[in-house]
Amino acid sequence: VIDLFRRVDVHSEGAITWEEVSNYLIEQGASGGEQFTVDSIKTYEPSQIADQSKHDSLVEKLVYCEQMDTIVCMSQSSRSFRLYDPKRCTLKGEVSGHRGSVISCCYVDTFNQLATTSADMTVCMWDPTSLVLRNRIPTKDVQLCVQWDSSSKSLFSGSIDGTLSRFDLQDMCLADMKRGAHKKAINDLLMVKDINLLASAASDGSILMWDTATMRPKKSFKGHKKGTFSLAYSNEYRCLLTAGLDQAALVWNPYVEKVPIFRLKGHTH
Repeated sequence: VIDLFRRVDVHSEGAITWEEVSNYLIEQGASGGEQFTVDSIKTYEPSQIADQSKHDSLVEKLVYCEQMDTIVCMSQSSRSFRLYDPKRCTLKGEVSGHRGSVISCCYVDTFNQLATTSADMTVCMWDPTSLVLRNRIPTKDVQLCVQWDSSSKSLFSGSIDGTLSRFDLQDMCLADMKRGAHKKAINDLLMVKDINLLASAASDGSILMWDTATMRPKKSFKGHKKGTFSLAYSNEYRCLLTAGLDQAALVWNPYVEKVPIFRLKGHTH
């Protein structure tokens, strides 16, 4: 019992709640019973490999596309994006075609294309091998993030005004859109395949999980004091991680709509 208490009381507060205990048991059961200890946490050291290419502006976003085994690099106010080899950090190519700065991207496995969003209010589809522009879809607002869902075969994007949009890539058109669920800009989207829901993070501090078929929110998480900007999911521990402007990363049990399991602190910016 004492050993269990210590594992649940990760912040050494000397007290735990039943909710913390139940969340811990759910996580352990979902992950196959592996223990979450310091010994099991991986540590990372800086690599000797570095990017030798010149950048004209600050790097704003890096996205690893596993199916392409490529890192997509988007820079501040740049109308082009770069592709890098993730092992050698060498430049594979630079792609131009957007009329505004490139903001986000994702790989669309069903169509074997790379989707990008831009300040020019378009979603562009690129051939991942030849890097040729295949299609351009106009949007009503700037789309800040984009995510592909293989099960519904739909491309989702989050706009600067908080609207969630769904695109049909077969007909290359807007299929549906939902306004009002988020009051401010949607900054990130993440498809959580374990529960087949689409997570969205917005500048109003809210995190929603959507049914991609009905385009309706199924779950809602509130815990950030300021806007949320980034989402991640741990397949090993079956938990959702969110980060925002309040300098904290929150860990959530996606099956329980309550307070976060953990609050990770340490960043000063």
